[in-house]
Amino acid sequence: MDNIQKFLLKLSKRKLSVILDVLEKIKDNNIKWLDTKRLKDTPWWSRIRKAKIRIIYYIENNKGKIISIDYRGSAYDKLER
Repeated sequence: MDNIQKFLLKLSKRKLSVILDVLEKIKDNNIKWLDTKRLKDTPWWSRIRKAKIRIIYYIENNKGKIISIDYRGSAYDKLER
């Protein structure tokens, strides 16, 4: 089980529902209305902010790929640049 799955299992049902909706939008590259920002020093990685949760992802072949999901601050610690 990877870190993303472990994090999702710890969420409440309400938060999980919101995050799964965001993940579906990332997967379909439908991120127009989400709070998205490019990360420094990585031209292809971006983050989406949803309350205190950060989702780090990138787009490849018009599909979103999730790198990390965690709470604010912790999401950036796990990145391998």
